[in-house]
Formats: sequence, structure tokens, C-alpha cells
Amino acid sequence: MTNLIDGGSWWAKVENLNDPAKVHFWKVVAWERVTESAGGGEQLVAWVNGRDPVRSDRFSDRVEGWILNQFVHELPEDAVTSSWA
Repeated sequence: MTNLIDGGSWWAKVENLNDPAKVHFWKVVAWERVTESAGGGEQLVAWVNGRDPVRSDRFSDRVEGWILNQFVHELPEDAVTSSWA
């Protein structure tokens, strides 16, 4: 069963693999509560904004050149916001 929750004011903090000083913040459009079939445990994953939104647990498979570090509720004043295209 899928349960989507509005992303609210959450952001994914991502770094460029070629330039770790290049940090961007990508909007979390939704949170999804998923049940793992193997153990039956629940997991909360984020859907990150982009051309096609991508689940955080599949981020490294779908988005090249960026690494997802953490989620933040408030943006720093000097934050650069964008999305993957």
C-alpha cells in the first residue's frame, strides 16, 4: 500500500560529484511511506522534484553527477535551489 504525504517545506541537499563545494537544494514534492515486502517494515522515502520526480532510495540509480546528502526543513539564506533535468 502506498501512502503519499505532501512534501511541505522540505528540501533535499545535494552535492555535485565533480565539485563537492557546489551544493544545491531540490524540493521534496512528496513523502511516501512504503512497506518492504521482505521484512514487512515501513520506510519513509522522499520524492525529489525534477523532470520526472525521483524517489530518494533510487536517487543514485537515476541521477548522474549528484549525491543526495540529507533533508532540511529550512533553507540556508544563501541556498541555491534547482531541480534535476
